[in-house]
Amino acid sequence: IFVEIALERHEAATHAAFEDKMKAAPEVSQCYNTSGQTDYMVVMNVAGVPEYHDAATRLFSADPHIRTFRSTICIKRVKFSTRLAL
Repeated sequence: IFVEIALERHEAATHAAFEDKMKAAPEVSQCYNTSGQTDYMVVMNVAGVPEYHDAATRLFSADPHIRTFRSTICIKRVKFSTRLAL
């Protein structure tokens, strides 16, 4: 599941707290600080929708520093590569 996160405030302490929470969450496999309309892109691995709901409630809905979050469920991975064309 891909989750776009927008924080309520752009303060160093708010970012640090969010990043620490993402590092500690076992469901989160990747977390990127981004620019544009969202502040972070999070990749989560969960067994199913009920498990995602529990994690999203705990990690995002209950956090007063998160303004909004939007989830996208991956149906099928079409391509994945870590190779860089240099």
